[in-house]
This record gives sequence, structure tokens and C-alpha cells, in this order.
Amino acid sequence: MDGKTPYIMLASSFLAMVVVGGIYIYGAFFSPIEAEYGWSRGSISIAYSIFMAVYASMQIVAGTLYDARGPKATLPLGFLAGIGFMLCSTVSSLWQLYLFYGIVTAVGMGAMYVPSTSVAMKWFPRRKGLAAGIVLTGLGMGMLILAPLAKLFIEAYGWRLAFTYLGVIFIAALTPAALFLKNPEEGVSLKSGFLRDEEAKVALRGKLFWLIYLAFTLGSLSAVMVIIHVVPYAEGLGIPAVAAALTVSLIGISNLAGRVVMGAMLDRVGVKATLTLCFVAQAICIWALLEAKTLPVLYAVAVAFGLSYGWVALYAPTIGSLFGMKSVGSLLGVLGTSFGLGAMLGPSIAGVVFDATKSYLTSFTLGASMSLLSAFLVLPIKAVRRS
Repeated sequence: MDGKTPYIMLASSFLAMVVVGGIYIYGAFFSPIEAEYGWSRGSISIAYSIFMAVYASMQIVAGTLYDARGPKATLPLGFLAGIGFMLCSTVSSLWQLYLFYGIVTAVGMGAMYVPSTSVAMKWFPRRKGLAAGIVLTGLGMGMLILAPLAKLFIEAYGWRLAFTYLGVIFIAALTPAALFLKNPEEGVSLKSGFLRDEEAKVALRGKLFWLIYLAFTLGSLSAVMVIIHVVPYAEGLGIPAVAAALTVSLIGISNLAGRVVMGAMLDRVGVKATLTLCFVAQAICIWALLEAKTLPVLYAVAVAFGLSYGWVALYAPTIGSLFGMKSVGSLLGVLGTSFGLGAMLGPSIAGVVFDATKSYLTSFTLGASMSLLSAFLVLPIKAVRRS
């Protein structure tokens, strides 16, 4: 085996995850679409809700295909992310937006997460956490690069061409993954399908998997709640809009480091200690956010929050460490839906509570409490690691 091959796999997986980072840029298109058609933001937001539901469901499909036939069966579906974006440039009615963005694009992005992270871990079996952390920094990098790029394209060429250009970029970035990603030959045994995967069925019948699932759901609920609402929260403190928006960028930048740091920590101290630390730290950061009344303090809390949210890179290595690598695709597909569920619920809950109370105190306190509950839910994990 060529010594360069594992690093080619890592780089190709990283590029695929940059495209998945596009899940965070939909908000850039709200205002221009609203201005052209007069659709309500609620109606436009439904497309994102559909997207997250399909994206989460696709994790199971992609995991099943990956375990059954390997990455070559799943990664070509990723091109639908680029095709979906290009189709969005032709939208003239809401149902088209729901179809092209909510379904087509979501299928493409949902098809990439499981194979990209799983392949990377299999090529670096002794550094599963670090490998997954590096790959998933691509997702954070996508958030940092694609969001301002989308705004730049919209301002320069309009929202339709912005969708088109981003779609072309997505397809170009996915090409290396579609061409090169493969499992290592040693120790790989492809399954005939999820329903016949005995190791996966044993894991799903146990309590531990579902405790982790609930912990990740509540953790993502509180984290995405903060990420989506921290800007209006800051503006409510009297902070200028541009300075408030920088808070999200700081979260994204520090989260890049957090993904790698937490992945490496998992390799050293195990799943239980790493997840417990992350969830407790996330809870403290959300509570601290309620006390952040000045811009420097807000920025400091944002950086700390981004680091603690590094646990989002631990989905795949948690599966690999606790349940083994043979069924990592199938189990990661199921566990991945916890993020979609939390991401759908968190921002909506915060919005409803704010409309009722005109304050983020209740919703952020709830988010911090959910993070702390996540820490308790992972305590039954035994301090052991599996190869």
C-alpha cells in the first residue's frame, strides 16, 4: 500500500465535508428571495425544515449503502448537492424551492457525511478520533468560506447565479471524493445490508446506543439554538449588527480547532471523559452567554462555546470506539439523525419562547440545562475503547 494513500483519503474526505458545510448558508438567500417574490420568511424557512428532515433521514440510507457496498455506492449521490443548488436558480414557486433545496440538495449532502468520516477512520484505525476531527473541520471550514462567498455572489450577480456558481463549486469539490475514496483492503468485510447486520442490531437493542442518541440530540438542540439565535440576542443587547454577526464567525473559527482537539482527546482519554467535558463546558458557556453584556465578553464566550461544541466531530469515533468498525456506517447513519432532530427543534423552540416572553433567558437556560443533561446521559459509558 502506498504510504500516501491514507492522506489522499483524508484530503478527499475533507473536501467532501466542506460541501456539507453548505447546510449553514441557506440564510444568505432569505432576503433576496423574499424581496423578489414577497414570500414570508416562515414559508421560505419551511424549505430548510424539509432539508434537515431529509438530510437526517439520508444518514440511515447512506450508512446502509456504505456498509453494504462501500463508498463508491454512496458518494456519487453527493453530486445531487451541486445539482440541487443549480436547480434552485430556476425557482419561481415555493414548491420548487421545497423540492430542489429541501429534497434534492439534502439527499446529496446527506449522502456524504457517513462515507467520508467512516473511510477516514478506517485508514487511521489507531487515531479514529483525530481522523474524524480533521475531516469534520471541513464542515466548519465550509461554514466559514461558503457563507461569505454566497453573500459575495448574491451582491455581485444576484441570488440565482449565486446558486449556480455554488453548485458548480460543490461538484468540483466532490469529484476527488467520488474518484478516490475507498476502504482499505485489510479487514474490510462488506455487509449485505443493514437488516442483516447482526452487530448493528445488537447495538440498537442495547440501552447504551440510545442514551448516546438522546445525549447527542439534546446537545445539538442546545448548540444549534445558540448558533442560530446568538446574533439577534447580541443585537438585543445594543451591539451593532455587523459586530453581532462576527459572533457566529468566532464560533465557527474556534469550532475548527475544537473538532481536532476533541477528536485527539477522545483517542487519549476515551469517549466518556471527552463527551462529559464537552457537554458540561457547553452548558457553562450558554449560561455565561446570559451574563455577557459587553462585546469583549460576548466574543470570549463565543470562542469558548465553539471549542466546547467540538464534540460534534465525535459522532463517528464514538461509534467506532464503543461498537466497533464493522457496522460503523449503519450505526453512524442512525446516530446522525440525532443532529437533524436537535437542529430542527432547538431554533424553533427558542423562537417560540422568545415570541412569548420577549427574552432569551428562558430558552438559553433550557439549552444549558439540556447540555448538562447530555453530560449525565453519557456517564454509563464504560471507560474502555475498542479497536
